[in-house]
Amino acid sequence: MNTASTIDKFLDEALDLYGICGHRVKLGNSMGTKVFEAIEDECDGYRSMLANVPEVVPDSDDIFFPNPIAKVRITAVSTRQEGFSLVDVDTGHTWLFMGTDRDDSYYPRFQFIYSPDETRTVEAQLVDEAWEKFQDEREGCNLTPKQIFEGGMAASVQGQVMETVRELALSLDADQLEKYANDRTRRAAERLRVLATGS
Repeated sequence: MNTASTIDKFLDEALDLYGICGHRVKLGNSMGTKVFEAIEDECDGYRSMLANVPEVVPDSDDIFFPNPIAKVRITAVSTRQEGFSLVDVDTGHTWLFMGTDRDDSYYPRFQFIYSPDETRTVEAQLVDEAWEKFQDEREGCNLTPKQIFEGGMAASVQGQVMETVRELALSLDADQLEKYANDRTRRAAERLRVLATGS
């Protein structure tokens, strides 16, 4: 990502979303990742609004997903709400709104509304857990995902990891997830390929 200091510099750019922590959001692209924080202007205590969304130095207490959970586009909002929305490039789902609600013009309100797509966040967790389990079962295996996926091992290794993903999916809630297991396995496989190749 470039050196811009506020989130509006990335309007309409497709970015990886790593989740939120407090009023912070982590985004990234091929140039790296950045953490932004929605700053509230508390005004007179009765009114509040979004002041700005600058880049901040990541804190050791920040907790984000280790891998992206969605590809989002930052859009400017200017209706009764003013601010920024993070909209899923693939589904149109709004993951996050941060801005000012001016529905009551006399009492504007700061808002930071995170609405995760649960199917995508579960998928991201499954991929992370499956990779960790795969590594744990091969004691002393220090290869990176890219190293393991390169060469003739790719197909067999990926198949083993994806079977782990499917088992984890079914174990979470068999009644709800069984009918989605195959589809989630395919999507998680694609996420692992991206993780492995970096593209």
